[in-house]
Amino acid sequence: RDAVKAAEAQGAWVVFAGHEIGESGRQTTRIETLEKFLVWAADPANGVWLDRVDTIARYLQQHRPPPGGAQSTR
Repeated sequence: RDAVKAAEAQGAWVVFAGHEIGESGRQTTRIETLEKFLVWAADPANGVWLDRVDTIARYLQQHRPPPGGAQSTR
């Protein structure tokens, strides 16, 4: 939650990625932690958009002007 809230305050976004999901391990996302985060993030009151990176990238390409303000020719 802290990373999401910090990104929101800066007008940024966060991409979470990991190696494994399970109960233990050095680079493992704990199942319980992930479940709690997803319940929190899915609540519309928290204003979090959960989706695949390609879906969000496509949205940004369609709705944000390119750097420098020039319009894309695509």
